[in-house]
Amino acid sequence: MYAYFDITGGAVHESGGEILSFIGDGLLAIFPTGADGVDAQAASHNAHTAAVSARAALAGVNAERRSAGSPEIDFGIALHCGEVMYGNVGVPERLTFSVFGAAVNEVARLEGLTKSLSHPVLVSEAFRNTCPHPTVSLGAHTLRGIGREMMVYAPQMAAPADDATKAEAARQDTSRVAAE
Repeated sequence: MYAYFDITGGAVHESGGEILSFIGDGLLAIFPTGADGVDAQAASHNAHTAAVSARAALAGVNAERRSAGSPEIDFGIALHCGEVMYGNVGVPERLTFSVFGAAVNEVARLEGLTKSLSHPVLVSEAFRNTCPHPTVSLGAHTLRGIGREMMVYAPQMAAPADDATKAEAARQDTSRVAAE
C-alpha cells in the first residue's frame, strides 16, 4: 500500500495538485483553478502530467517487484473537471476537509470503469475539452448513481521525458535555431 501512495501522492504533489484525502486504497486529489492564475487548461494539463508520471513510476516499481518475486500492483486513475463545494464536514469531535458535489461523484464512478474498460486512465468529456492532450473515445457509458450517460475517453499516454531527454531535446532545438 505504501508504494501506491508514494507513486500517486508524489505525482500529484510534483504536478501542483493537492491531496484532500486517502480513502481506503485510493486517494482524492484536486488541481485547483483560479489560484495563482491557474486556468482550467493549465490545471488539466497538470493533472494529466500527474497521471502519466504515476503510471511511469508504477512501471518502475513493478519491475523491482518482479525482480524481488513480489506481486505487481496496479491502480486506475480518473480525470474530470467540474465545480465542487469544499469545506469541513463531520461532527464536532471529528471534522475533515473535503470536496463535495456531482463532479466528485462522477470522477469516483469514472475511476470504477478503469477495470471493465481495460484502460488504467480514463477522462471525462469535460476534462477532454480543457486538456490539450490527445484522447481516444471509448463511447458513452452509464455511471452507477449518476443517472445519465457520460462520454468516456482514454488519454494517449506518453512517458514523461527524463531530465537527460529534455536536455537533449533543448540542445537539438538550440542547434536547429542556430543553423537556420
